[in-house]
Amino acid sequence: MSRASTLNWKRTNRDIHVLASSERNFALLAMYNPDTFDIHEQKLLSPQSRPHPMFNHPVHGGRLLPNLLGTIEAYDQLGLLKFIPKFTIEVNGERQVVPIAQTGDLLIFVKPENEDAFCVNWSIKLSADDFSERNRGKLKTNKQKDADLRKSDARHESEKVYYSHAGIRTVQLASDWLDPNVCSNLSMLFSWHSRPVSLDCNLQSDLIDALRQGLSSGATALEIISRFVPYAPKQRDQLSCVYHQAIWSRLLAVDLFSPILIDRPMHREKKCVLEHYSDFFKEIV
Repeated sequence: MSRASTLNWKRTNRDIHVLASSERNFALLAMYNPDTFDIHEQKLLSPQSRPHPMFNHPVHGGRLLPNLLGTIEAYDQLGLLKFIPKFTIEVNGERQVVPIAQTGDLLIFVKPENEDAFCVNWSIKLSADDFSERNRGKLKTNKQKDADLRKSDARHESEKVYYSHAGIRTVQLASDWLDPNVCSNLSMLFSWHSRPVSLDCNLQSDLIDALRQGLSSGATALEIISRFVPYAPKQRDQLSCVYHQAIWSRLLAVDLFSPILIDRPMHREKKCVLEHYSDFFKEIV
């Protein structure tokens, strides 16, 4: 069952709307990446050609960018025009067939350091098997199953062609490819990432240094935070906020593949989440 939610991302200062838990997990991963500067969710796939998503965007540097192809042409190039979603309307007594504007999942805008900005289209499902067949859990005849397989293939291949014409790579992603601990940790850290902190900057810096030392000795974050309470009376929540935001901002390298619990020993990062999932963010593989 889909679970819609909104994520207010500090970097863009707007709500990111996601329609399923699988989209939410990948959106959090994209937000955690410091190279991600924007996300367009539920992105319209226009039937007609449209300008590149970064057209007139201040980060694209005035480069000439190719247009998006349009879904009609994308289906036509694949010889699959009969599979394009459509509906019939009546105009002046005449029936006309009109293509339906489809939507994608997440369009990720990435700007690596000292490199040009680019987009990556993320097509997201709960399981990799869901890309091959629509309504996979329903009881079907062989004819219905074959039709759904062909429609699903046409849908995903046309989306790839639609974006590739503009030099944008499409990546098919399944939620079960993400480590459950990474998903839980990113969700928890995100809930802290935009909270205002009024503590003195020097106190924040000292706390983060102490947390780094505690990370090496196997201390708990709660132990370290408790030492700083006398310097910030009645502001324990602010100290906790500094701790969680330091992890989100990668100032404190803890292991996101293990549960992050404030009253349990901190674990040093063994593998970087962004390196582990780096292929998802690449312009070209």
